[in-house]
Amino acid sequence: MKEIDYESGTWLSDLLKDCPPGRKFYSPLFGREATYTGRTDKHIEIEVDGEGYFLEGDGAYYAGGECMLLPARGCRISDWGKFCYYIMKEGDYVVGSIKTFGETAETTFRIEREYGELMGRGSDGFGYNIVNAEGKRQLGIFRFASREEIEKYESVKAKD
Repeated sequence: MKEIDYESGTWLSDLLKDCPPGRKFYSPLFGREATYTGRTDKHIEIEVDGEGYFLEGDGAYYAGGECMLLPARGCRISDWGKFCYYIMKEGDYVVGSIKTFGETAETTFRIEREYGELMGRGSDGFGYNIVNAEGKRQLGIFRFASREEIEKYESVKAKD
């Protein structure tokens, strides 16, 4: 899970710095989907039903309030650390679970872009679709890889 300093007044804005505009999140403030449109160092910009809104850097609607932007409906604020899928980009290293031959294993992936889609390239050389045709994650919940996991991934790739 990505380490997040929830005490920082800009933790969510910092977390979303690489998130492409157009990503859909859930806002309990509006009770529906909110489209991420951008950020500054201190604010997050969203759009709901065609109207633009600014949230504080911690996702609150006003200073000192609660976070009003979540990864998906039914999530909690603490789930942001688990949902790097929403913010990962090409070149990131993530860890996710894959199921092969009835067994589930946690594997490190390097995010690559193939045929216009983000996919996880495993240390075994195989590519795994992150999202299937219905838009559902196939590899389970991701987290950012630790330095040790990245080094292990790179050492296996170097042997090839």
